[in-house]
Amino acid sequence: MGTSTRSRSTVAALIWANICSRPLRTLLNVVAIALQVFLVLFVIGLTSGIVHDWARRVEGIGADLLVQPPNGSIFFAVSNAVMPEQNARSLLSAPGIDAVAPVLMVFDSSGFDLIYGIDYASFNGLSSGFLYHEGRAFESPHEVIIDDIKARSRKLRFGDKVTLLGNAFTVSGIV
Repeated sequence: MGTSTRSRSTVAALIWANICSRPLRTLLNVVAIALQVFLVLFVIGLTSGIVHDWARRVEGIGADLLVQPPNGSIFFAVSNAVMPEQNARSLLSAPGIDAVAPVLMVFDSSGFDLIYGIDYASFNGLSSGFLYHEGRAFESPHEVIIDDIKARSRKLRFGDKVTLLGNAFTVSGIV
């Protein structure tokens, strides 16, 4: 038992002597390890936040199943894989399928926005419809509907202008 205590104190004395004799190297090692830990925690926090935000948005859609092409990515909008819209008809003919709504997802890197291109009638048929906090459905090609999460984060209201993919749109509704 005495040998174990002596060896621990010897190791501690060796560590302390190393710290004192090479303070710059020790400081750089501590900073490097701290930076690595920070970056790991940062990436985990960022990805879990993005997944949680996406889950809250998808939860409001009302769909039970999302289908994508075989070469698609788990990050839907950053994949260039597109499923032909004709597949919607064959999916709708499958037993147990009540509604199908094709959606085109595009990532706008300039504003870090995820844009969903929808067919309003079929998308609205997935659930009891959009619940509007402000405004109405879009009626022209240069109108958009945004969700309340995006409206709060960007301080947008009905009638405001927003730029998506380099084009100006008017907010026609907030759901």
